[in-house]
Amino acid sequence: MELGVCSDDPRSVLRVARLAARSGAPGFTVQQQTIDSMYQLVEAGALLSLTPDQIWEEMLEALSECKPSGFFRVLRACGALKIILPEVDLLFGIPQPPLHHPEVDTGDHVMLCIDVARRRFDSPIVTWAVLVHDLGKGLTPREEWPKHIGHEIRGVPVARAVAERFNVPRDFCELGMLVSEHHLRCHKLLEMRPRSIMRLLEALDAFQKPERVKQFAQACEADARGRLGLEDREYPNGDLLIACAKAAEAVDIQPLLNAGYEGQKLADQHRQLRIKAIAQIHSGRL
Repeated sequence: MELGVCSDDPRSVLRVARLAARSGAPGFTVQQQTIDSMYQLVEAGALLSLTPDQIWEEMLEALSECKPSGFFRVLRACGALKIILPEVDLLFGIPQPPLHHPEVDTGDHVMLCIDVARRRFDSPIVTWAVLVHDLGKGLTPREEWPKHIGHEIRGVPVARAVAERFNVPRDFCELGMLVSEHHLRCHKLLEMRPRSIMRLLEALDAFQKPERVKQFAQACEADARGRLGLEDREYPNGDLLIACAKAAEAVDIQPLLNAGYEGQKLADQHRQLRIKAIAQIHSGRL
């Protein structure tokens, strides 16, 4: 099957790219002639007529296709990615330490990550968070390459800006920012102290939004597995974080109330008991 683009329908560029994300479908290809036609539309400025909502609708569907990286790679091939998502386009060509990233290229890493996220979890909000988790690497000074110290913090306002540009749902925006800021902490979970794990859970608002812990853990797992040759690596950190959150949430506050605790002292004592519950789970996994 081969599709073309319509010169009077700039959205067809996104539709063709989205269908490329269905690359698992038998017989589908995007021929060079089609890429050339898409490029001509991009060069003519046709994509500038698309609204943020139109772009987001196509992107959201692409995140649910069997191989979402196909969407972004086709957009990049025709020059559209630098118009629609320059923050992602910028990542291609930026190196990472080969010891931790055999694929080296940051853009390739993110593409591997979103495919892992779709394949393992099939959750658009998780795949979105994975897409924006490393945007801070695009701001690393060239002289610091291939290291990216502090990229997780630098990426937070970029992830927010991208989400706001497309009017993405608030929970998508918040998860993307949290994964950007804290994914390295999840990767180091086995080495962290229970008190530090508690702080991570608090940053995630885990006790008010327990579903967010699972989504965050899944995004971090996709990041860890989205590396060349490491797609099937073990990643116990995600399950450990979820277990710690459940143990902390299960701490009963009633004995503290019965003992007469109230106000800040009640909150402090409850928090300490939650940290002890986390310590029991954490020590049992080491």
